[in-house]
Amino acid sequence: MVLALKDEENGTLTYTFDLKTYNISEKIYDYPKGKIDDYKRYNSFIHKDKIFQLASSKKEMSFQVKDLNNRLIKEFYLTKEDSILFKNGPIIQEGRTALPFQNRRELEASSKYLRKISSGNIGLSVLKVDRLYEITIGGYKIVPTNKVGFGVGFGGNTGGTFVGVGAGSYAPVFNPTFFNYTI
Repeated sequence: MVLALKDEENGTLTYTFDLKTYNISEKIYDYPKGKIDDYKRYNSFIHKDKIFQLASSKKEMSFQVKDLNNRLIKEFYLTKEDSILFKNGPIIQEGRTALPFQNRRELEASSKYLRKISSGNIGLSVLKVDRLYEITIGGYKIVPTNKVGFGVGFGGNTGGTFVGVGAGSYAPVFNPTFFNYTI
């Protein structure tokens, strides 16, 4: 059994528990370092024999895949001036937008995407389907409103509105990755 914890000063801390011998081992996977500035937000996801790490600021983002020996397998790096070449669909902001009565907005520029995900909590979800990985990168933040009523989730955030941003294809169906972004 593996327990992963986020430590923004050190990286992803993992504790592996051997349930037969009751031994515990600790390992630290350093987060990617910014090339322009320090990253402000971090997240990671362990899937079988790989660790996926995401680090972002308003100016740049790095997404790395490493093996469990901490060797880099693949990295995607993006600045606010770059095009997002690794996306497979539009980048969508859902929830409250700057425009009244508009709850869905497509973000064309990388600078808008980085600003949105770095202003809240970033999220990362990984699924392996056949021999391919389906990776969802995004973020969320709770935006207070003057309304009182039903929020997002089960029993959710009364008086708040969910604002989500993600890279990937969009379809108007239940999104189980939402719960990977929140605690």
